[in-house]
Amino acid sequence: MIQVRSSEHSRFLRDAVSFVTSSRVAIEHSSAHIYLSALPFVAKDSSISDFASHCTGLNAISVTGLARHGGHHVMTLTGHEGGVTSVSYSPDGLLIASGSRDGTIRLWDMRTGEEKIAPLRSDNGAVLAVSFSPNGRIVGSGTEDSTVCIWTQAIELPTLYRLKGHSDAVQSVAFAPDGVLFASASRDMTVRLWSLEAREVLAVLDGHTDWINAISFSPKGRTLLSGSDDETIRTWHSDRFTDCPTGGTLRDHFFPCFSLCFSPDGMKFASGSLHCVRLWEPETGRFIAKLQGHSGDVRSVQFSPDGQSLVTGADDKIVRIWDFRSGIPSVERVTLAGHTAEICSTVFSPDGLFIASASEDRTVRIWDTGNSQSTVLSLPSMHDGRVNSVTVSPDDKVIISGSVDGSLRTWDAMTAQSKLSPLLGHEHAVTSVAISPNGQLVASGSLDNTIRLWKTQTGAQVGAPLRGHADGVQMIAFSPNAKWLVSGSRDESVRIWDIEETRPSHRDPLHCGREVNSVLFSRDSLQIIAGDSGGRIHCWQTDSGAQSFEPIQVAESAIRCVALAPNGVHVASGGSDLNCSVWNLGNNCHVRFLEGHSNRVNSITYSPDGRYIATSSEDQTIRLWIAESGISVAILKGHTGAVRSALFTTDGRSIISGSADRTICVWNVSAAHSLNSADTVSWLLPQSDGSAEDPVRAVLRDGWLTRTSGELLMWVPAEYLPYLPMAPCTMHIKSPSINIHARSSPLYHGDSWTRCWYTSVPDYA
Repeated sequence: MIQVRSSEHSRFLRDAVSFVTSSRVAIEHSSAHIYLSALPFVAKDSSISDFASHCTGLNAISVTGLARHGGHHVMTLTGHEGGVTSVSYSPDGLLIASGSRDGTIRLWDMRTGEEKIAPLRSDNGAVLAVSFSPNGRIVGSGTEDSTVCIWTQAIELPTLYRLKGHSDAVQSVAFAPDGVLFASASRDMTVRLWSLEAREVLAVLDGHTDWINAISFSPKGRTLLSGSDDETIRTWHSDRFTDCPTGGTLRDHFFPCFSLCFSPDGMKFASGSLHCVRLWEPETGRFIAKLQGHSGDVRSVQFSPDGQSLVTGADDKIVRIWDFRSGIPSVERVTLAGHTAEICSTVFSPDGLFIASASEDRTVRIWDTGNSQSTVLSLPSMHDGRVNSVTVSPDDKVIISGSVDGSLRTWDAMTAQSKLSPLLGHEHAVTSVAISPNGQLVASGSLDNTIRLWKTQTGAQVGAPLRGHADGVQMIAFSPNAKWLVSGSRDESVRIWDIEETRPSHRDPLHCGREVNSVLFSRDSLQIIAGDSGGRIHCWQTDSGAQSFEPIQVAESAIRCVALAPNGVHVASGGSDLNCSVWNLGNNCHVRFLEGHSNRVNSITYSPDGRYIATSSEDQTIRLWIAESGISVAILKGHTGAVRSALFTTDGRSIISGSADRTICVWNVSAAHSLNSADTVSWLLPQSDGSAEDPVRAVLRDGWLTRTSGELLMWVPAEYLPYLPMAPCTMHIKSPSINIHARSSPLYHGDSWTRCWYTSVPDYA
């Protein structure tokens, strides 16, 4: 790595190099895309990002759960002619050894990225494993033809010694911490212990019934672990390395074990398997935790030198870093994407600042771990369970979500970034959230039988929880005049609450006779409407509690959701019947069905102008309907779980949805109505005035978002492409994700790009 002085100038030069190399594709195309494409993607803590404050009319990028573009990738080592199977840092961190299917071991200088010496060739077939000795003077390797190769004086005068004994390919090798012993694991189902001084076998550890893929010494060298395709991990004791009576065989794995590593303190070890990593206590064999996130076999695991992080590499081509600072992690801290084939090996540098990853794409990549303050990524504040309810502030700037995890979370509706820490207090799932008409209060209903009020700006709880229901609260809603809150419960009642006094109103509870799943006020706040599990719609006068009319039987099974049209006459409902119904409250007559969903309907809502109805369903879709005719004009697909909640933004331009897949989507209504299955448009960019209505439509071609005419609008780094939301979705709040939004308006495209620069250059002279 280039050593730089800790000064403003050296930092600027370092950041400039990263900016140019990481966005070379855009910069080489034209000067315009230095500003239109490269600058929006620069890391926010880079000194180059200072230039963005001197520009106007550029797109802005919000990234969640992904490595910052140009902020983690340091260099790529190329030269191998076959897949790279293994990497190892020298103890001083100045060299990397890489083994490849091309039959060579290459030694790389980490200060220049160049090869230190000519490739080491043993002519024993593919190199499947490689490791530096503790003193850095020996390189050991395992080969496909069953030979263990030891290269002494590897840098000054490489001398090869071949250790024979295995009868099949050697898949893993490891030096003991004292450098006296060397271990090798093979497809012949044995582990062999070798004396480095005598270069002869000391012990053969037999017991596995299938290929052995991984071995790891404990920090003090007293224990050796071995993991196998036979779905077991074995613990071997240092006393002649016989089976350890206190550890023995772990059969909890249930899948082949592909990788193993002890933590530096020896208090735990990690094993990689199918799609996940498991953590264990070595002394007792107790299972500690499971880390999930990879979508392929985890081929490599290694703890950082300080034991605070774990790096993993998998067949899904992704490197993940897991953070242990706050205990056992449930999500990864950093995701590193860039390899184009399976990752075989990952390893921390001795100082913990870098990671090397080896891949079947024939390359070794070096990454900045993000341990320095300038590159730390904040963890996305995603829900830990399904999103049950979403709502939006009156100015459409804040999205609130409530989840089965018992929390509420607030999101910036422009950037998709979390605004506040999770709002905690409920002891059970949050079923419903609502924002007061003035936007100052958030209300949440929960299966813990309570309702809580929160300040929108700060997240502070207002008063004590509202208690009175004898069972879980299913739905809540503010009155348009902001005086009341209404709630419906599993206890078959509807209650009205005084917002100013934060207490129940003088009105007695209203009873339905069945569980109440949905409640709302009329536009004038004078009536309350509710839907129950018996398929009936109820209506009461707010002041007196008197029934406005006899309950209407609108369905044969439970009503899950009710919506009132802006005209105050039509009410729409949905539930277990699949088909939604629209009724005229003036004469209690059925108007029409909305037919199309293939599973239970969870929410229904009218657009503010009454033109559309939106419904969400267990079938993982949102449907957009013409309210006047009941014709379905769009099916919004993108969620991978039941869509529990959907509503229109106040301006009617977008639909916000929350799903059991733990994500939130924002959909463009105009685009949804106009797109069809034959449309080639795949992405949307903000309109030139920054609005969400009728955004610029773009097609993805060779990493560029272009107009259908071919005009280049914006380049997107390759590692971000899989995470762009597809039209008509304009924003996807999830991890990982990338969202494009307007930094300011108007936005400049095409020939007008020169107008983006409006102030002087930052002074780095």
